[in-house]
Amino acid sequence: MRRFCTFLYATLALVLIATGCASKNKGKIEGTRWKSDAAVVFGKEVPAGGIIYEFNKDGTFKGSLGGKGVSGTYTLEWGSVVTLHCDQTLPTGGSQSQHVTIDGEHMTMIDPDGTRISFRRMK
Repeated sequence: MRRFCTFLYATLALVLIATGCASKNKGKIEGTRWKSDAAVVFGKEVPAGGIIYEFNKDGTFKGSLGGKGVSGTYTLEWGSVVTLHCDQTLPTGGSQSQHVTIDGEHMTMIDPDGTRISFRRMK
């Protein structure tokens, strides 16, 4: 009986860990395109549509900010974290983890420095 209880608790712990570590963005971000609402980024005003992201189903992404492009791969991490692995070296480095929340036609990205940008789904 004691072995059964130990097995049961171990199995329950694994199930809780596996479900707690799942991405909240799986099935929501793949194959989507987004354009930003007006925002302030690095102290500069960016007009609506000034930032565009495209997340492909194969785990790659493309983005643009004021005509400057960025591309690479993305990884869906635990919870709402999405890590962008850029092909180009940016002022913030080659990879950056963002908190991404998707609610229907709206997406919010929060940078590690706290910058919050809202997006709308492109059709």
